[in-house]
Amino acid sequence: MLNNQLFADSLDDVLSKAGVDAENQKRTLHEIAQSYRLNLVGLKKLSQATVMAPAITPPSCVHRVHMPYLNFSVNAWIYECGKEVILIDTGAEATAIIERLETLGLTPTRLLITHAHPDHTGGLEAIMATFPHLTPIDCRAIPTGGHIQRHDSFYFAEDQVCFVGDALFAGSMGNPNVCETRSRQSVQDILALPPETILLSGHGPATTVARERKYNCFSTGYDS
Repeated sequence: MLNNQLFADSLDDVLSKAGVDAENQKRTLHEIAQSYRLNLVGLKKLSQATVMAPAITPPSCVHRVHMPYLNFSVNAWIYECGKEVILIDTGAEATAIIERLETLGLTPTRLLITHAHPDHTGGLEAIMATFPHLTPIDCRAIPTGGHIQRHDSFYFAEDQVCFVGDALFAGSMGNPNVCETRSRQSVQDILALPPETILLSGHGPATTVARERKYNCFSTGYDS
């Protein structure tokens, strides 16, 4: 992953997710964008690693817990939503989350899981042992499969945030392990949210719907 707080993937990552084989990668970005229904503006920015805007800062009620996993890293989230303290995913292990909760002086009341991959649920058993009272919370869950069969993104209009797991990354999307078409549709479903919505993913930096409509390599149907 790039460490420029702009994109979660490299250009090679995006082309691989789009199914562009080695021979076709020799074509121009314009040709690739046309043939594989990709966003040319995003491809160009990604190829240049161009810094487009300052990093997006989540609202003060949202806290990111960033932890290593294998050869990359993963985000879990602590969200203060009114009287509730919601954990979104448990990351690869629970220690970092528990320590962050102690630092913040918070006790979680609810738990939401975007999907069941181990980098997002590795800490689940320990979290439930420490906080056995945790239950889900009623919110707008958007089905965003494709990366995995069952995947949900959680939208909270009151704070204009959406926790998108691995359905969408800044400039890209999660690996389409189950179905590329479904993964692409999930990106479009997320980008149908209000443009000011802050998107908080399982990997990489925060972004917004407005930015991803313009720059996400899998965004289609929006003016560039």
